[in-house]
Amino acid sequence: MTVAVPRPLFSCRAVFFCSAEKPDPIVEAAAAGVDMIIVDLEDEVPPANKATARASLAGLLDRCPQGSALFVRVNSPKSRHVAEDLAAVAGLERLAGVVVPKVEARRDLEFAAERLAAAGGGHLPLVAVLESPAAFLALRDIVEADAPLAGFTMGPFDLTRALGSARRDDQDPVRAARAWALMAGRARGIAVVDGPADARLSTVEKQAAFANARAMGFDGKIVTRLAEASVVARLFTPSDEETRLAEQIVAAFASDPRAELAVLETGASVDAGNLAWAERRLLAAARGA
Repeated sequence: MTVAVPRPLFSCRAVFFCSAEKPDPIVEAAAAGVDMIIVDLEDEVPPANKATARASLAGLLDRCPQGSALFVRVNSPKSRHVAEDLAAVAGLERLAGVVVPKVEARRDLEFAAERLAAAGGGHLPLVAVLESPAAFLALRDIVEADAPLAGFTMGPFDLTRALGSARRDDQDPVRAARAWALMAGRARGIAVVDGPADARLSTVEKQAAFANARAMGFDGKIVTRLAEASVVARLFTPSDEETRLAEQIVAAFASDPRAELAVLETGASVDAGNLAWAERRLLAAARGA
């Protein structure tokens, strides 16, 4: 598969997740310059409140200072609420993209893309949430979706419940799933954001979970507490060495971004899959400067 660098790119070192029914933390996160904010219409909003939450989105996003990439998580593609969600978000001027939960097949993403386009949402970037055994068995199919797929993230709570495993990132089934998400994302050339750490962990345990995600190769991690966002953002800011390598890779492909192979100034060759990584690294480095 030829890897195309997705556009637009967005930085996702720290991703703040919050219910659409809690506007103040969302505005605070935007004011703090968190890279990416996910406003939730799904699990965090009871069915009886979804219409009200949906109607409040435009005003909520308009309240957010510029600088953060604003995404909305709609309801599951199989939900009776998703059509109304997609129609509502399609016209939001401040929206950077849509998070699609419970993705288990390429058709789930293609459905979302088609509904958004039909409602005037153009080609809004999609982030797929992988949160079931079925999703990981279907990863090869999902990465081939004919949709503007820009990223993966994880739903660790649903996944561990389905597996019957402990809610820890280092449990073998969970670690394997996270690794598969990374590999599939890199094959497509998209961002991969690790799911949130268990809120019951101590501060030290959370910091270890953040560091583990960085070491594995994730582009960032979801946080549900604003105080953790700056810690995670610093941790996922590229080092000077990473930044220099990313600059060399981008320079090597500058003359032909569609080339399958390029040669660095050191003489080392790199394949096209590295270009998407390098551009995301440079964007993250710029955010961290």
